[in-house]
Formats: sequence, structure tokens, C-alpha cells
Amino acid sequence: MKIRGITKKIICFALTLAIMLPLALFMPSYEAQADGRVDREMMTVAPESASFAIRADGALYGWGSNWRGRLGIGDQATAERTGRSHPNPVRVLDNVASVSVGSSHTMAIRSDGSLWGWGDNTSGQIGDRTVAQRISPVHVMDNVAAVQAAISSTFAITTDGGLYAWGGNYHGELGTGRRTRLTTSVVSDGNHMPRRIMDNVIAVSSSGQHTLAIRSDGSLWGWGNNWHRQLTDSSEMNILSPIRLMDNVAAVSAGRYVSMIIRTDGSLWAVGRGDSGALGDGTTGSHQTPIRVMENVSAVSTNGSQTFAIRTDGSLWGWGGNAGGAVGDGTTTRRPEPVRVMDNVAAVITEGYASFAIRTDGTLWAWGSNAREFGATNWGHRSPIQIMDNIMLPGGRAATPSPRPPVADVEAGVTGTEVGVLIRWTGHPDAIGWRIFRSETRGERGTVIYEGGPTPTEFVDVNVSSNTRYFYTIVKLTAPSVAGQPPTETVIAITGAGADGVIEIETGRILGADREGERGFILMTIDDPMMSVNGAISEIDPGRGTVPIVIDGRTLMPIRAAIEAMGGSMGWSEAERRISLESGAYSVNMWVNQRNFTVNGVQNELDVPPQIINERTMMPIRFVAENIGCEIAWVASTRQIIIVYFVE
Repeated sequence: MKIRGITKKIICFALTLAIMLPLALFMPSYEAQADGRVDREMMTVAPESASFAIRADGALYGWGSNWRGRLGIGDQATAERTGRSHPNPVRVLDNVASVSVGSSHTMAIRSDGSLWGWGDNTSGQIGDRTVAQRISPVHVMDNVAAVQAAISSTFAITTDGGLYAWGGNYHGELGTGRRTRLTTSVVSDGNHMPRRIMDNVIAVSSSGQHTLAIRSDGSLWGWGNNWHRQLTDSSEMNILSPIRLMDNVAAVSAGRYVSMIIRTDGSLWAVGRGDSGALGDGTTGSHQTPIRVMENVSAVSTNGSQTFAIRTDGSLWGWGGNAGGAVGDGTTTRRPEPVRVMDNVAAVITEGYASFAIRTDGTLWAWGSNAREFGATNWGHRSPIQIMDNIMLPGGRAATPSPRPPVADVEAGVTGTEVGVLIRWTGHPDAIGWRIFRSETRGERGTVIYEGGPTPTEFVDVNVSSNTRYFYTIVKLTAPSVAGQPPTETVIAITGAGADGVIEIETGRILGADREGERGFILMTIDDPMMSVNGAISEIDPGRGTVPIVIDGRTLMPIRAAIEAMGGSMGWSEAERRISLESGAYSVNMWVNQRNFTVNGVQNELDVPPQIINERTMMPIRFVAENIGCEIAWVASTRQIIIVYFVE
């Protein structure tokens, strides 16, 4: 049997994005479209803030945390430690058609139909017949049309319609007729290798605890965890083998204790746990049998706490728990019934408390919690923000991009430095905020590296590589003409940029570019009492007007502000006139008007001793670079100091 459209149309996107978030309970799902086609998702979510993107040439890139080898880049050092990340995209694999991410493992289908996996393999979820961690991609099987990575298990549909399952089976989610006890070896159970469990399957969705599958006749089957009757109103808590649930089903999405079902007539049905409002019936009650929620629905995605549905007119609707703005309606108010989020939407996925949508113009939008998977500096968005463009639509349909917005009259400049790229711009009376995009390809906006409010500001892009060409776009945000819609975007002119407002910068040698860990920056200007910490403007010394100064050719800066901005602390001993600094792995002691000081107990000597000016301790910027593990750049044209610090 050939699955309709599965060999050519299924998951044919110019760019596929997979995001990992710090929530292991909400896993991705595959959905059949209302016309019976099965489309592979663009976005999936898993722990530890890692992301994947497939470019138009089929190259798979990954960035973020590499804990347990989930990036697949062969780096054993970062695979063994949490908090170690690759902030810039790293090429992982070529000729990739699709990617899906579980709790801590990743699966990818290449254009020849071969399936590859890497990352955590404790439960045999990679399927390579071992339980060994894989820090680089390993071949699993061939002739694969679709793949779904769940919490600790994996499901694959082959081109002949066979459904295979392997990995963790603690609730019977594999559908093999038995459960794997925590004390039982997955090897002895045989769950570390693909096992065929059904035929004639066109779609599968798993929450990681229960699994749903649609067969070619439109029948819906389910198995696994049934604690909240998300499968059947039977009292059986775990369904170990597939059972028939209903007929005339076009698409499904399984979330934690929740099942969402689209029937062939376009009606949306919900069943299971409803305490977050994720069922969409206007209550927070649970339902043991499916209830009708909406009409004219073409796609659905749920994680068990939030649910999103695309209607046939392209409008996106959301409901459920709204912590951090997870529903995307601009509020944090729980929504037990559907509210309109945005229009002209072609695809949507929600995982954890972050959600993503592709609009019909090929732009990618995101909202909810942000463990930096959006590429922006903010940690949450109550309304959708655009993060990428030039994404192909489901089914391989080409997008029709909207015309580039007009260039606004705002003064802006971009300057390369030894520690990153300095971006400065002036204000505009209509602005409600600003976004900065960075790309390595001309003609693409790329990812959001900064988003902030209306205050004129400055930003330093410190997460760049040496000797690399980048393209920057600055976008002004103004209030939308229709309430509840996303802000209107206007590209502003940058000095030296082309007619499209995009400026090209090629970096030289970037100090500290080879060091691991998150990077942050502090930006100070001589004789200016304000500073920018990772794009947030604040007073250096609130209420006192303390500023960096130049004395006898030496630049002195208030050390307390810098140390505290980096998460450190400063102490003072009046009796000894001693200053103590604690910053990361560094413990420093200095004495006013004395050149000697100690770092972690080791004696050293300063060129210029600390000075007390207006009751504030002032230090030469060279001290910061040489003694507390930072990198420093001096921008002569703007008389600015850039301090880049590292979170090891």
C-alpha cells in the first residue's frame, strides 16, 4: 500500500524547525490533514533549549544545549554536561527531509527515506538495537515516510503503511501487548529495536504516554495510558494493544492525558483531562467520551495544557492554560474556550508552553515561554512574534511572501568590534518596540536576536563567530490597526545598508569566540550614567549619576555595576579599606590606592590602583579583562566600553 502523498508531499518544507524546551512531558505529534494527506511537522519541542532547522538545500542545523548528545555534532565534552551550549547553528546532517525531537533524543529522515537517530538512548529510543548514548547520527532503518519522537519512545511509518515502535514502554505506549517495568531491561523486552505493530497506517501521534494512529480507512486506534479516559471510558488504566476508538477520522493530536480528533466533516472533538481548559468546551472539567468543540477545522495541535486549531479560513484559535502567554492572545488569563490568535495560518504546533505557527506568506511565528529557542533575548511573549521567514508550507506548497515593508526614517548604525557587533539606533514616536534579525544568507531575515520596548537603545550581538559574514535587519514595531493582531513591522534604514534596509557585516577575530558557555554583555559610554545589560537599559548607579571616566589616558569604570550585572557580588571592609569581589569562579581582593591585589588567593599587581571617586570604587577596564575572565572592547568612535562575560 502507498500512503496518499506520503512519498513526495509528506513533510516537504524548505525549513523544518525543531525546538527543545525544559518540559519533558509534552511531545510532538503527527497529524493527517482533512483531505487524508499526512504532513510532517515543522516544529517539535523537548528539554534543555536546543533547536534544529532544515534549510532549503536539505542541510540540518542544530544549536543550543548538547546535553546527552542531542545536537548530534559528535562533541562528547558538551554531551556530558548540562548548561553547555552552541549558540550558533552547527551543521549536523545533509539531505534531510524531516526532523523530530523527543525528551532527549532526535530522529531525522533523509531524502532517500533512511531514518537516523542520536542523543539519549537509555530506553532504546534511538532504535539501533543498543542502549548506548549516540553523540552523532546513526542509521536506524530505511523506507521511512514519517517519524515521531516522543518522551522516551519513537514511532515510524514506512512507505508501505507499516507502523513501527520502539523505546520506553512504561504505560504500554508502544502497543506491543505488554508494559516494560522500571526494573526490566529494555533489551530483554526487545524494545531497543523497531517492531511492527500495525499495518495500513497514515498518521500517528504520541504524547509519550498514550498513542493514537489513523488507518487508511479513517478508523482511529489508540493504546497506552488511559488514566483520564483519553482513550476510552473503560476502567482499564493502561491499554497495552491497539483498540478501535472511532471512525471517519482525518487528523489527531495526543497531549498529556488529552486527545484531540478532527473528523472527516471538519468537526473537532476532545476527550480526557480538562483542568487547564485544554479541551475547549468552556469549562475545566474532564470528559470520558469525546465532545464536539469546533467546526470547519483543518489542523490541530495539543500538549495537554494548551490546544490550537486552524480553521478552513486560515484563522488560528487557541485555548487552555495561559501562563506566560501560552495561548498567544496577549494575556495570561486562562482560556477554557477558543479565542482567535492570528490569521492566514498554514501550520501550528504547541509543545510545553511554547507554540509556533507558519503563516501563508512563509513566515514563522512564536509565542509563550522562551528558553531562548526563539533566538530573542526576552524570556516570554504573550503575542506571536516573527522569528524566521522563507519557510515552505505544508505539502511542499510555495509561500507567497508579503511585500517588504517600507523603510522608516530612523537613524541607525552597525559597527564590528573585537567582541561582537554593536548595533545602535534612535527612537521614533510611533514605536512600541524593536526587533533585530540576523542571518547568514542575504535575502533571509534569519532569527530574532533582540526584542525590546520603545526606548531608544543599543545592543551588542556577542554570539557571533570569527571571520563570518552576517546580515542584520532592524524592525520598528507599531500598534496594529486591528486590536488583537500582531504589531505592524517596518524595516528601518541602517547607515550603509542597501535599499532593503539590510546591512552586511563581516567579523574579524572575535575574542572568546572559541569559549563554551552562554555569553552576555555590558555596554557603557564615557560620561553617560546609563548602561545596557544584554539590551536592557538601566542606570549604572541609580540616583547618583556615576559615570565611566578617563583619567590620564586610563578608562575607569564603576566596578560594582559591572560585577552585579554579571551575577556577582561586591563587599567592602571599612577597617581594611578592602574591596572584595565574587564573580563566577573568581574571588578577588583589592585595597584602595594600593596596586597589590589577589585573585583566588594568588598575589598580583595593578597598573593603576582602585580609586574612590564620589564614594564609588572605580577600576581600570583592563583589570576586568585580565582578572575575572571577561573580554573587553573599546569603541573609539562612540567612546563606549563593551564587556563580554561568560557563564561557564
